[in-house]
Amino acid sequence: MLQAKQRIRMQSVISRLVYGAVALSLLSSSSFNQQQGYYFLPVAEAADEKPYQILCTTTRRYVKVGSYKIRCHTFKRLAEHFGKNVEVTVVPQEQLYSDWKGGDNTELVAKKFDATVVIKRAIPPEERFGKMFMDVVDSYTITHETLDPAYDAIVQSIHHGNDIFANRTFHVVEHWYNSFPQDMMASTDLPVVPLPPVNPVGILKLGTLWTNEDEECPYLHAANMQYTCISEKYRIELWYQDYFEPKERARVDAYLADPDQGTGRLYFELFWKFDVLVVPAKAGNPAKLRFGNVQRAVSQMRSGVPILLEIYGDILEDFMDEYNYPCAYVVPGKNYNARHEYMTFEKAVQQMKKPDVRRACQEAGIRIAKDYSPFRIVKKQLEGMGYKGEFNYPKGTAKA
Repeated sequence: MLQAKQRIRMQSVISRLVYGAVALSLLSSSSFNQQQGYYFLPVAEAADEKPYQILCTTTRRYVKVGSYKIRCHTFKRLAEHFGKNVEVTVVPQEQLYSDWKGGDNTELVAKKFDATVVIKRAIPPEERFGKMFMDVVDSYTITHETLDPAYDAIVQSIHHGNDIFANRTFHVVEHWYNSFPQDMMASTDLPVVPLPPVNPVGILKLGTLWTNEDEECPYLHAANMQYTCISEKYRIELWYQDYFEPKERARVDAYLADPDQGTGRLYFELFWKFDVLVVPAKAGNPAKLRFGNVQRAVSQMRSGVPILLEIYGDILEDFMDEYNYPCAYVVPGKNYNARHEYMTFEKAVQQMKKPDVRRACQEAGIRIAKDYSPFRIVKKQLEGMGYKGEFNYPKGTAKA
């Protein structure tokens, strides 16, 4: 059935895809206040002392955007799970003021916060909001000059901080890997599901999930391989059945209905259909090549499928400087400033036909993804925002 979907053009962005999918999975186990319009998620552990109060907000126009869902709603779930004494309030900015017409917000207007993080859209600083943070994400029009001096900046790369916010305090908070709720809440060194086996194959099956509205799916060709490019809309729950045989659907339908698995688990099930996942660089926005993140790569590494990663831009070159990941390639003539020698795609594919090479890539990917676990990244953000309390450490994680 996958063969019938080969060479399909791509329509949105993988980070948005997995972004919103995992956020919706996590939200499915929350309770929703219909009148007030925000979520209450369970705190991991009650504490006697006053919780560290964090407000996470953006405008109502952006509350359905993937970056808000994951940077506020998913952050709330993770922060309250890993932080022993943290409470995060997630609410649209308009609801913070007395002229709100959507219901009684008296308690919210009077509430005092220790810290406030806004996603892409600033609000005027007030004493009740505590310390102010701007989570820039990919809104690269936000600069030191346009941002109120009261704000610290949260960025995803050191280049973004040094280039744009060198004259104010900034915090580099990388993007955690997106998998599925059970796995993200565990944040263990190995995924909570078994790694897919790496076996000898005659024809190597490679796949790319590259939903990108602005760029065509890269044309990739090599001998003795079968390459599938998947192009679908934003929500995997609307199209996943096209990629599974009828005999598989009851199983994957059950995952979708399970709040501990959800849409994030569907991606793992889809990834496991391939021997190798190819992650081409997104070259359409030069800013993202320097200021972006490696979330697409590490999220797919977490699935246990060997990743073949295109290297292009400072972020990916930095990644290779740090990890020396063994399964990488460049497109000749495109990456003319490469810092290292890399294989072409054709040569990399020939190498990855060897099971021991794919197994080495699998093992390296799992080790790398560990550095981007939700626990590690959320802990880093909470500490940057002033939380000095204790944490619930994942099993097998040494206390820092």
